[in-house]
Formats: sequence, structure tokens, C-alpha cells
Amino acid sequence: MLNCEYLRFKSAALSLVCLALIVALMPSPVEAQTRRPTTRRPQPQRPAAQPEPEIKREPLPPFQVMARVYQARIDPASVGDVSGQVYRLRTEGLDDEEKWLNAFGKVYPGFDLALIRSSQLRVFRSSRATRVVLGSTEGRVLELMLSGANSYGDGKTPGTALIVETNLNFGRPQAISLDIETVEVEDGMSYFYTVPGLRISTDDYITFLRPDAPRAAFGDEVYMLVFAFSVELTPPVSQARILDEAKSEEIEAAATRRIVPDVTEDLKRRQLNGAVRTRVEIAPDGRIAHAHIISSTFPEMNAAVLSAVRQWEFSPNLFADDKRPISAIVRFDFTAPKQ
Repeated sequence: MLNCEYLRFKSAALSLVCLALIVALMPSPVEAQTRRPTTRRPQPQRPAAQPEPEIKREPLPPFQVMARVYQARIDPASVGDVSGQVYRLRTEGLDDEEKWLNAFGKVYPGFDLALIRSSQLRVFRSSRATRVVLGSTEGRVLELMLSGANSYGDGKTPGTALIVETNLNFGRPQAISLDIETVEVEDGMSYFYTVPGLRISTDDYITFLRPDAPRAAFGDEVYMLVFAFSVELTPPVSQARILDEAKSEEIEAAATRRIVPDVTEDLKRRQLNGAVRTRVEIAPDGRIAHAHIISSTFPEMNAAVLSAVRQWEFSPNLFADDKRPISAIVRFDFTAPKQ
């Protein structure tokens, strides 16, 4: 009896499962009414990706920098701590050497200053640096490395930064960086500073800057260097006729009056010698309008040379066809007498 009831129950349950499967597989009336055969609409063809046009970036032009290096003989006992601050002044009007020295004297009292080197440089706004060698000895070079970069400027117009690195180079890439200055520069301005930590003993001074000078000519002195940089982002068109070394020799030979300074007895006794190169501007009347030192290996004679060269005169016939001033180089060589 129990077995029959179990069979009837199992049969009924199996029937219910089959019916549920049939109902689940049948579509609903709503689905049967709404289902329609679907067709895909053609998608618009996207144009093939075109390569982006190559943007040609013109390299930023270099700018002009007149680099000037002054030696400063100091007495450590009387000269206190020196600031490494960068000072600025307008270049216009600094056309004579004394004006530079007067400007420095207001900042560095007690410095006995004399120009030893100047170089007209093209500085690039890139990692490509312009090199100035101040002096060298066996395996060591005292150098300046100048490069430029775009700066933030005023937020609307990009500015220009001048980066100056003072190195003691032992052969690339072995170099000791003595100082790095990054200066935001403007057109027509000059910037100058000294490196407080760069104090040069007499022995190193002779080795790097005065290799032909006898050691006995100097005491136990200490020297520093003052660096000055005049910036021209858009160099003005010169109103003068600028002559190179060869053309300057021709003009120098045509001088109608020439004064050569005498070396003092003290300098003769110390067996000092060297050469002083000046840049002079000759006015249409044949006289010297301006003069400054461009390089000197005999800085003790700088002042005497300037005093002498300002007395030179030239024939006004040099200006018969061209009334523009003449900018020429006049060189003075001094040889120590043999003893």
C-alpha cells in the first residue's frame, strides 16, 4: 500500500517538473507580439587616422654677453666677509674703464681692482655652454661655463636666464664646481658679483693668471675675482666702424701722435712684464673719445696705459668718406729688462 502511494506521488511529481520546463521554454505573449526580426544599420565609416603634422620648432637665437673678469688684490685683515650677491646696473654709459671701477668700488671697498680679461660671447639658450678659460696649468683649468635658458619672465612673456658656472677642471668630466649663478637678465643691463669662497693664494695666482711672473715679485697676497656680464638680447646696430686686430694695426700705424707709458722703476726691479690690449673709439676729429681695457697680463700698468692711449691722435683724413667713429684695438707690450 505504501509502495503504490509512493509510485503515484513520484509520477505526479515528474509530471509537474516536465510541465514547468515546457512553460519556461515558451515565450510570453508580450514577448511573442513584440519580437521582430532585427536588422543592423550600417555604421558610418570613420576616416583613417591621419598622422599629425610635424611641428617645426625654430631654435631660439643666442644672445650676446660681454664677459669681464677683474682681479682684486685684498688684505684679508682689512676686508671682512664678502657677500656673493649679484648686483646690476645699466650698461649704457659704462664706456670707460674708470666707470666700471667706480661702480665696483661702491660695493667692494678696499679692493685693488684691475681688469685681466674680457670676451665677447654668443650664449645659447640650451645645454650647450660657452667656455672662457681664465688660466691653466698642468692638468688643471680655471674656467667659466656660460649657458642660457628661457625663464618664467613676467608670466606672459618668457624671460631669459644666464647660468654661469665657475669650475676648476681636471679634465672632463672631472671638475670641481666652485660656484653656480643663475641670473634673470634683461636687455642692456650688466650684472656683477664675486665668489666669496674663491680666494686665490699668491702661488695659485701666479700659476693660473701670471705664469711668466717671477714668484719673488710678490709677497704673500690674497686675490679674489670679480665677474661682470653685460647682456644684449637684441644687439644694437653699432654706430662705429669696428676693426679687427689686422685692420687695427693699420690704423695704429697711421697715428699722428702716440704716447707709450713708462714702466716704473719698482716694476722694473720686480722683473714684471706683459701686454695690455685696449679698445679705443676714435672720434671724427682724430682724438680718442673712449678707451677701456680688453685684456691684460700686466694689470699693474692698466691705469698708465689708459692715460697714455687717450692722448693718441689720428688724421681726420681717416673720416673723409665715412664720418662714423672708428673702434680699434691698440696693444702695448712691455718686456722686463734683463738683469
